[in-house]
Amino acid sequence: MAEADAVRKIIDRHNVDLSKWYAAGDIDAVVQVFAEDCWQMPPHSEPLVGRTAVREFWKQAVQWGKWQFTLETQDVFVSGPIAVERGKYILARLAAADRRWPAGARRGAASGSG
Repeated sequence: MAEADAVRKIIDRHNVDLSKWYAAGDIDAVVQVFAEDCWQMPPHSEPLVGRTAVREFWKQAVQWGKWQFTLETQDVFVSGPIAVERGKYILARLAAADRRWPAGARRGAASGSG
């Protein structure tokens, strides 16, 4: 249990940083937190597989406006060198005045857990 607590502290620090970096549009910093073969599931979109896909998606998405994530860790499971976080998020986007929402994308704030 102590190992899971230590890992959770690391994850919580990363989540604070991620929230700041998304809000600032610093996607290069965001992707450094993820494994090279990561999967990210943005709302109303197909999964992003790998850092390159995450970078490409969010480099475009930050042009649509400012993104605000609230990330909350609910559980952390550790087994040897593998750790899994289960949590929830709230995501809001403040649209840029000169940017339209991309054609085919659904509008609105999203929340989820996984």
